[in-house]
Amino acid sequence: MPGVRELLTAGAAALTGSPGILIGPTLATLAKWAVTGKPAEALGDAVASVFSDLAAESAEDAIERISAGSSGDLERILALAIRDALRIAYKNLKAWPEWFVAWDARLSDALKSPEATESLFHSETPANPVYLAQAPAAEWWEKFEPVLVRWAGEWSAPPPVLVLPPLLRDHLTANLQPYTHAAVLHLLRGEANQRAWVAYQQRFLERIAAQLPADSGKEIRAIDVKLDDLKSDIAKLSEQVERLAHPLIPIATVARRTPTGRMRSDLDLLDPYRRTVRYQGRESQLDSMLQWVASARQPISIRVVVGRAGSGKTRFAIELLNLLEERHPGWFSAGFLPKPELDQGAPRTWRWDRPTLVVLDYASAVLTPLRAWFDALSRLEEQEHPLRILLLDRQAGSLESLRNPSWGHADLFDDTKPDPLEEIEDIEQRREQLKAMLHAAATRRGVPMPVPPPPGTNGEFERRLALPLFADPLCVQMAALASFAGDGPPRVVEAMAMNRTGLAFALAEMERARLRRFAGDGVSPEFLTHLAVCVTLTGGLEEAEVDEAAAREAKAFGSGASLESCREAVKRAMGGGGGLLPVKPDIIGEAVVMLGTQNEAGSGANSESSQIR
Repeated sequence: MPGVRELLTAGAAALTGSPGILIGPTLATLAKWAVTGKPAEALGDAVASVFSDLAAESAEDAIERISAGSSGDLERILALAIRDALRIAYKNLKAWPEWFVAWDARLSDALKSPEATESLFHSETPANPVYLAQAPAAEWWEKFEPVLVRWAGEWSAPPPVLVLPPLLRDHLTANLQPYTHAAVLHLLRGEANQRAWVAYQQRFLERIAAQLPADSGKEIRAIDVKLDDLKSDIAKLSEQVERLAHPLIPIATVARRTPTGRMRSDLDLLDPYRRTVRYQGRESQLDSMLQWVASARQPISIRVVVGRAGSGKTRFAIELLNLLEERHPGWFSAGFLPKPELDQGAPRTWRWDRPTLVVLDYASAVLTPLRAWFDALSRLEEQEHPLRILLLDRQAGSLESLRNPSWGHADLFDDTKPDPLEEIEDIEQRREQLKAMLHAAATRRGVPMPVPPPPGTNGEFERRLALPLFADPLCVQMAALASFAGDGPPRVVEAMAMNRTGLAFALAEMERARLRRFAGDGVSPEFLTHLAVCVTLTGGLEEAEVDEAAAREAKAFGSGASLESCREAVKRAMGGGGGLLPVKPDIIGEAVVMLGTQNEAGSGANSESSQIR
């Protein structure tokens, strides 16, 4: 009777046929059948017959049958496989990122629709997908090289020199086709094509069983199912152990952080995650960051971006994350790292399973756990995927200790000094931001939009708009909201005459007035503004903390309201995500705290105001 060698030989002979890239996964199944002791003649003849039949069919027909019941067709599966193959090549080479980034972006863009996918293979340098699935290696590369060059040129702006570097060409000539074959098999095992993969395996099994005695087919099915079940259970257990011992870096994507509920206050318009105003400026700095993220120079690399309160650091990081996903969809794991995750002491065991970008805001607040994490990263052996860490803070001074050469992780930093966030110098961009926020605020209030003076009609307004103060996007947007302060029509020119502190206090007073409107049922306006100070100082309260905090502060404040009344009032005024939210942005939250403590302690605001300048 034939053993494993004979059966694998019979299968390998069929691999030279047109559907070869699809037959490969069945070899493992054949090996399992071989050791079950089935009659040599019946099993061997059946396998040889089925392989012969399949090898005679076209690759297009084979893939179409495999795709039955799934969303993929021949061109989509090939495009996905080629994209994954190029990613494998980049991981192995760690060089020529400009070529690989262009290919990845072009293929990802083409996969957005069937028409776009079709454009990959039909142009002045067409690539017949059926031919690409079955051609011998030498002919395959000869036909495919001009297609690869075309794809890079279609995406790059300006395009690179459209000649592959010799070393890159040699590697792709030898390896891209086997990479692609492996990627096809991987895709067919993935969740998106799971039904198609199972259908293919079952169809292959049925065709072999059909040529065996009736009882043999049933036994083969039973053995195969049991072995696959056992293999699946072992794989799941191994994955669970790995996840428990080495969890993935717990980043939160922009989508997860974007509020979805109604706005409580005008200040919600300033939330960077809501992206109320279209992002403008700092294009060169964003491009530089994107190149750093996609670079293969270092497996682990850290950068620092600094800027004063209101300069737009968080919004800059949000735009970076969105651009990264737009240009390389699904390639990177990217998002913000919540500070509490660092405080829990888990970073030393964190892992990442694909290229990853981690953004940490207010990095100076967690220096000790950061140092421990970076120290652990510096001791890791070579990693399969790159890791990029972007630290955001107001000033560089407190972060300089992380670069101290005495620490082993100093060489993880990409730059010798922090990168200051570029200012918005373009006056027209500032004007557009002002108008956009005026429109958003007026729309929310249901009133006509106030129109700022047209260019050249108000010299003082133009002089104010050109001040360094309004190089910070937040100051421009705060001025737009401050235009609605007080009674009467909006006053844009008067708002633009305020300084940073004046704008912060004007919006803080508007927020305090909003909070006081929720008073009633024994809950005083003063208690609500007092609790806003407490919630802002603590950075917010979880749902389980609300009752305890409300009861404690009501007692300390001397409020006679019931706990239920206090709870309902503060939830209506400051509720969000089940808990209570602090006043944001920080500069306005700090002004709310100062005004609240001033009223309670009887001190003036002027001596305190320097804290938020």
